[in-house]
Amino acid sequence: MIRFITLMFSCAATLFTLNSCDKVGDLTSKAKSLVGVNSSSDIVVVNEVEGKELIEKESRLLVIEYYLEGSEPCQAFDPALTRLAVANANKAKVVKVNVNEENDRAWAKRQGLKGVPVFQFYNDGKLVHQITGVISETDFQSKMEFYALSEKAREEKGEPVQSIKSMPKNWLPPGISRS
Repeated sequence: MIRFITLMFSCAATLFTLNSCDKVGDLTSKAKSLVGVNSSSDIVVVNEVEGKELIEKESRLLVIEYYLEGSEPCQAFDPALTRLAVANANKAKVVKVNVNEENDRAWAKRQGLKGVPVFQFYNDGKLVHQITGVISETDFQSKMEFYALSEKAREEKGEPVQSIKSMPKNWLPPGISRS
C-alpha cells in the first residue's frame, strides 16, 4: 500500500499535464497493477441475483453495503469503505446494493432492513454479522478481520469490542426526568 501511495505521488507531475480523466484512470490502474492491487478490491454495485450468487460462491468474507444514493451517511463512509476494501482485498470482497433500484429495495425489505447504510457480513454463505449505520473505520476494520476468520476461530477469539458503547435505553442527563 505504501508503494502504491508513493507511486501515486511520483505520478503527480504527470497528472498536471493530462487533459483527460481517462488518462488519470489509466495511470491509477497501472499503479495498482504494479503494486499488486487488483480489481477484486474494487467495490462494485450488484443486484439481487448477483448478490445472492456471491453469497453462495464467495470464498472470502463478503461484505454487502445496502446504500441509498444521496444519503449523507452512505456518502461520508464511502472513502473509508474503499480504503478497507483495498486493505483487505486478500481476505474480503466488498460490494454494494443500491436500494434506489426497485428490485433491490424489495430484496432489502424482505431481509427486514429499515435504514441505510446497512453492512452485512457473510462467511461461508451465512450471514454472520450486520451493522446498521456508520461506525468508525477502525471498528469496521476489526469486524472485517474477525468475521473473515473461520467459525471455530471466531468462537475461540471472541467478539471484537466496539470503541464507543451504546447509551443505556433509559439514560437521561443529570437533572432531567421523564414527564
